[in-house]
Amino acid sequence: NVWLEDVERQIVDYHKKNGKWIRKEDIQGNSSKSKSNGSARSRSQSPVNIVTLSLICMMLLVNTFASAFTTSMHTTQRKDSLQASTEAILPNSEERQRAKLGHVPIISRTIPIADEMNVTVWEMEKPSEIIQEWWSIDESERTSRVGDPFGVIMWPGSILASRELMKQQKYVSNATVLVLGAGTGVEAQAAALLGAKKVIATDINPLSLQLLEYGAQRIDTIGSEVVEAKYFDLFSSDPLPEHEILVAADTLYNAELANQVGHRLHEAIIRSFEDGQTPTKIIVTDSQKFHGTNFLEEQEMIDLNAIFQEGKWKPLEWELETLKNFCGSGVLIDDDQIYDVDVRVIRWGWDDNLLISI
Repeated sequence: NVWLEDVERQIVDYHKKNGKWIRKEDIQGNSSKSKSNGSARSRSQSPVNIVTLSLICMMLLVNTFASAFTTSMHTTQRKDSLQASTEAILPNSEERQRAKLGHVPIISRTIPIADEMNVTVWEMEKPSEIIQEWWSIDESERTSRVGDPFGVIMWPGSILASRELMKQQKYVSNATVLVLGAGTGVEAQAAALLGAKKVIATDINPLSLQLLEYGAQRIDTIGSEVVEAKYFDLFSSDPLPEHEILVAADTLYNAELANQVGHRLHEAIIRSFEDGQTPTKIIVTDSQKFHGTNFLEEQEMIDLNAIFQEGKWKPLEWELETLKNFCGSGVLIDDDQIYDVDVRVIRWGWDDNLLISI
């Protein structure tokens, strides 16, 4: 997992061996003692009860907020309905701002997509406790107890997806763009800034949707009706909303979810063919590359690529690109990290790469 620093890996390894979480300070403290004593023995940490208490308090806050937001999703949402107190951070913190959604502290992050375009999204200020909680419980209980915690911060794949949209601005302009697992909304904002007629930004996490809407409504150059934050469960029987461009950036966090993303891509492509429309244009990015998440190995995608091959169309396939100097929130720690990351990308349906050159 490229987004774990050494200290984070030690935290996860300790939890795997002992079934308990420890603090970052315990690892760093013991490391310093070990160096000063010149000892090569393994470090030993004691679990701290305050971590468990902090996790419980944070989850209660998020669950309370999520319940309130889920209720409000069925009503018309107005820009002035989001109450937030915003204050500037110190100048040396790159002019990031803090606010609160309900009781949840959030913080702004401005991301350069290109020299002429930046987007500003809002993230949960301290996501590490929720993500620790998610990792600490049995996989079968995660959805019912925590849900998906990853959509509360920005991920590398969203930047690369936004840059791909910028390369295809002539197709994005005046189009309807559907974003699956939109998270904080980097690629949704990018599509809107590139002139999309409508951006349907979907997620299953109410806090992610609130963060997304909060950020989009603070960009003067985006019309108030362009970006729609919409609850959508990929595993439901509901059809995908109508669209011309489909984006899924960093949504492949386990094999089951990855296969469902693949199934939804299959749905979008087949539906556009059956309706006699121009094929759906697709961008998928994945910076994490978890084991078992290559949905192109599933039979329905293999069959779809066989059809493309017969018609001399380019197949759905992964390409690898390196994103240099990515700066994003920590996962198990709250400090930012800067690193290079290899991202796999699917680009399909764009007119200049649809047919195989003969």
